[in-house]
Amino acid sequence: MDGIRRASLSCTAFLCCVVFLCIAYFSGVRVNLSGSLPHRLYRIAALPEGKALSRGELLMPDYRKIDNPAISEGTARRYLTAHPMVKQVGALPGETVSLSGGRFRVDGRDMGPLTVLSADSQGRPLGAFPTPYTLKAGEFWLVSHPEKGFDSRYFGPVRRTDITHTAVAIF
Repeated sequence: MDGIRRASLSCTAFLCCVVFLCIAYFSGVRVNLSGSLPHRLYRIAALPEGKALSRGELLMPDYRKIDNPAISEGTARRYLTAHPMVKQVGALPGETVSLSGGRFRVDGRDMGPLTVLSADSQGRPLGAFPTPYTLKAGEFWLVSHPEKGFDSRYFGPVRRTDITHTAVAIF
């Protein structure tokens, strides 16, 4: 009888975990296991129309909507998969970005290291987006800080209209 009770409690605990995970998933909670961001839980939410974006904010562009040869190449090479691409705002409209000497600069201010690789891990050439570049109205420069991140270093600015969601770390 004790074995039946233990099995029943285990089954109940398992079902509670499944229900909790389903609720979390449909509430927009995701676990990041990629190298682009710290491994944490993030709440994903639709980006409200007209919301002002700020440096450091985590955003999710819909790369499937972006008509850009570097994005198409990134998809073909499987840099971009079914998982959403979450990147940090590195620069805002009107600011000038530059990448040189392994440093990322915005309007001349050093924002830290950001390496531009000439080839990917399989030796295929990577084309860097030419900088300095001044962001136009409605354009944002998105960054990820791992050396191998696929971001605006390679595909350039992203239009506000192509950014669909925000991500906020919750744990």
